[in-house]
Amino acid sequence: MTFELALWIDQFHILHDSVGHLTDKQRFEPAKYSKAYSELHSYQDPESVTTAYSQGTILNEVSADQLMAFTKTITEPAQTIAAWTNVRANSNLGNIQSE
Repeated sequence: MTFELALWIDQFHILHDSVGHLTDKQRFEPAKYSKAYSELHSYQDPESVTTAYSQGTILNEVSADQLMAFTKTITEPAQTIAAWTNVRANSNLGNIQSE
């Protein structure tokens, strides 16, 4: 493995851990005084704001899973299931976009 690739992999781990800490800190509620919080409490249909926020949270978690699967694919020893996880997610994404 080259030095540059090792640096990228380290940065992927840092990104994954940082986003994980942020998600854990917020739980499933928007931060107080954030734009999402104010919209949730002032919008006529707060359920649609909650739905959008929840979907965004799920997409963040899926992205984190994909990042870790990609990292495991390019790190020795390569984990073969990780590559198939990326392929499956990308094929599902294509199906969603075509609907």
